[in-house]
Amino acid sequence: MSTISIVGVLVHAKPGRLDAVRAGLLALPGVEIHEVTEDGRLIVIAEEQPEGQPGDRLSRTVTEINNVPGVINASMIYQHSETEESGDAAQVA
Repeated sequence: MSTISIVGVLVHAKPGRLDAVRAGLLALPGVEIHEVTEDGRLIVIAEEQPEGQPGDRLSRTVTEINNVPGVINASMIYQHSETEESGDAAQVA
């Protein structure tokens, strides 16, 4: 059995750095950008990497996003985990 975890993160980019922040976020494994506002806020969904303990993975993902050059702040706004059983794909709505 493996655990699938996703997090929703609100990211605020520095003025004039939005394109660089987008590129930096998309370079991270499992990260997708779902919405971008004109004032530099991004809604990001990240599928957690399987290594480590679940709490460690959550911290590491938000820390990696915060470390992208041009990010003012990244705050986790949603988290969901579920267990995948015997190869069946878990669906997250």
